[in-house]
Amino acid sequence: QMRDGWKNKLGLVANVVGAQLNLRIGPLLQKVRFFSLQYLRSYGAQWEGSVAQFQFTIRHTNETTLHEKSVNISGHHDLQYSISYDYHLDLEHYALEGQYVDIDMTLMGGKTFKVIAMMLCSW
Repeated sequence: QMRDGWKNKLGLVANVVGAQLNLRIGPLLQKVRFFSLQYLRSYGAQWEGSVAQFQFTIRHTNETTLHEKSVNISGHHDLQYSISYDYHLDLEHYALEGQYVDIDMTLMGGKTFKVIAMMLCSW
């Protein structure tokens, strides 16, 4: 579900503070534990202070929360060009077959954050 300032433009771009993107992945066909993100860092007023929060929730089929983890990622740097970066996160808990992983992304600061690709992996 995309709402409140997210748009799809060669990736997913948040352009309003508070913009949210909520993904529910599942029921899983195999266990997963690691999240990989490819995102853009850039420069200038549009990117200054850019921070996105990623909240991960592993749920059982009955909506019971089994594990939560969150991380904030900066989309700004002082270089005079844009670069795609990779971010790898250990969720510290396996989501098992039949369970769900919710990924809630929120633009916490700045005017822009761009997601290029996301992946959940078992190892």
